[in-house]
Amino acid sequence: MKRSQDTSIRVFNCARPLNKLEFDQGGECCVEYLEKTIRVKITGEEQPDDFGFDGVFGPETAQVEVYNQITRSLIDILMEGYNSTIFAYGQTSSGKTFTMEGPDVIDSDDKKGFAP
Repeated sequence: MKRSQDTSIRVFNCARPLNKLEFDQGGECCVEYLEKTIRVKITGEEQPDDFGFDGVFGPETAQVEVYNQITRSLIDILMEGYNSTIFAYGQTSSGKTFTMEGPDVIDSDDKKGFAP
């Protein structure tokens, strides 16, 4: 069998949208989402910190787009008989469940997470 793509480990940053509490508290964000970098600017510090990834998906990115760019190829590899894994890791309330399952109320298919 031939694998359909590179099978090396890739790391992505998927940011969830602000929740109601965060939005009600002002909704300010000190993070800038670039193509393969997130830039964090801390108030009072001159220089922002940059963190590199294989890909970055900001909070405005539709779940279906994240799925198509990350998960779809892993499903193809799985169907060829190879193992594949998605590992969601991050701080509490950072968006792991949102990425994997979607929001609490799913009112359209493009909001579903990876698992559904």
